Amino acid sequence: MRTGAKTVAGQPSSKNNKESLRASAVSARSAKSSASASKDNEPDKGKPKEKSAEKAPPKSSEKIPERNSQRLARAEKTDKAEKLEKKKESETDKLTPPARFNDNIPVVDECFDVATMSDEDLMKLCQDGDESAFDVLWQRYETQALSFIHRLIGDQSRTEALGQEAFLRIFKDAKSYQYPRSFTTWFYTIVRNLCKNELRWRSRHPTVSIEENIGHSEHSGSDRASRIGDMLRSDTTDPLEAMVVRERNNRLERAMDELPELERDILILNRFQGLKYREISEIVGVPIGTVRVRIYSALETLRKSIKDYF
Repeated sequence: MRTGAKTVAGQPSSKNNKESLRASAVSARSAKSSASASKDNEPDKGKPKEKSAEKAPPKSSEKIPERNSQRLARAEKTDKAEKLEKKKESETDKLTPPARFNDNIPVVDECFDVATMSDEDLMKLCQDGDESAFDVLWQRYETQALSFIHRLIGDQSRTEALGQEAFLRIFKDAKSYQYPRSFTTWFYTIVRNLCKNELRWRSRHPTVSIEENIGHSEHSGSDRASRIGDMLRSDTTDPLEAMVVRERNNRLERAMDELPELERDILILNRFQGLKYREISEIVGVPIGTVRVRIYSALETLRKSIKDYF
């Protein structure tokens, strides 16, 4: 019995073992929970940083809309500038014709119709050696040039020669033309100077022209007189009245010849060539006011010369 009691007393029973294990587990849990609680109660050094990090975004977030609006404004300005630049480039490409060169001599592009170009643009092409532009100017001004020359010198044979010389000088001296000066005034200045040189030469070398003698005859009347008499043209078929008209035209021609050179040139340029006062002023080199006075004086002289025929 003692032996059995000792055994029981020296070796704890299984029930006691279970209870002891359960108690140790409970104590371990309580110790762990107390440790975690104490750990939670301790101040965390990283948390202030998290709080500061959480507080920092509101400050930067307040600036984000403003920055975004500035970026959008800059982007819109850049887009507008690019669109405007592209528009200008497209307009420039439309207006600028493609250039073609052949041995460094500009040639009128096929897309241009020289017949519709202005006199000044044609003259600019002539400066570059374009003969087609010169042909257009010849066609436009040949009749006017010959008419003006004939009214100034009254000689048909010399008229054609001076007309050719005038156009030849225009082509050879094209570089002296200053674009965009009016071609009409530049052209008539050259033609008038040629006529003045011709009349000056005649005054030094007087000759008798058969054509002028026939033209001034009482029966036919000169071609120049009939041109001047266009202002007083009559369609009568009465022989007597027709003779009076021819005599009146001859008187008018003589009155034109007796006019001072400046008045005669101004009157012809205005009444027969259809030029404006400003253009005439540039051609003859006098103020516009002087042009008006000279035209009025010339017309008064002509009226007085033929007043007996009305």
